[in-house]
Amino acid sequence: MSTPDATEDAHANPPGSNRQHSGFSASELVRVIGVGVVLPALVVLIVWGIESSWTDLPARYPAHWSGGDVDRFAAPEEYINTQAVAAAVAALVTAGIAVGNLLSGGWSPLARGFTSVAAGVTGAIAGGFFVQLLRSRGLTTQSVIELGGGAGILGVAIGFVGLLTLAALLLPRGEYARS
Repeated sequence: MSTPDATEDAHANPPGSNRQHSGFSASELVRVIGVGVVLPALVVLIVWGIESSWTDLPARYPAHWSGGDVDRFAAPEEYINTQAVAAAVAALVTAGIAVGNLLSGGWSPLARGFTSVAAGVTGAIAGGFFVQLLRSRGLTTQSVIELGGGAGILGVAIGFVGLLTLAALLLPRGEYARS
């Protein structure tokens, strides 16, 4: 005789349905791991790799602004590596959110939203620094200072919206637990 829980499980995951016992199909698991873990890490590595290959950045790069003035300079390599670490931390948080929700067995629209937003933050950090460095190529330190940080803010917006939207479109929708 079947228990009510066993009957519900049989209806939710009939034999041959390609559902794991966590309630996720193999395709959904791949999507969550791919978008929540692999994609943010790839964004960080690709952006870091491209930026690290640029040899035409100013030798003293404006690394920090305060009140419209530069108050700290850094070598381009230091600046690039610092932003890569910041973006990598955001990518790790994204992975933690995605995997944590998978392990809890409770992938919901809220889990999808949190994972998408965290991916967007990774994109914002990587995008902001990328655009700021891209427009600084071939310029002198003084020219970069005169242009200011506006381009970086555009990169933040593009990176956030772009990666958030991509994640939201690719991640499984999820369901709220029935009581």
